[in-house]
Amino acid sequence: YEYTYPFLSDKIELTTEDNYVEPIYQQFIHTDMPNLFILGIPSMAIPFPMFHLQAQYIMKLLEGQIKLPSREEMRMHMMREKRMLLDKGIL
Repeated sequence: YEYTYPFLSDKIELTTEDNYVEPIYQQFIHTDMPNLFILGIPSMAIPFPMFHLQAQYIMKLLEGQIKLPSREEMRMHMMREKRMLLDKGIL
């Protein structure tokens, strides 16, 4: 897949270099704008069941049933995930 988001404002930090979308936590939550969700960025999962799980997670976030970690924690998680993908030769 080639990821592009031309409909988003240039003010929204979002890069798609090497087909890796960042800064995205858990592959669908923008770390700087935690109310911006980008569903359906398949990486290593069967897409449609993953989309359903993402939607359920978002519903729980919006209903206040779960809370996101801090921006810093989300960024650290994102960096660890990217490092793992690089180490495995996936990126």
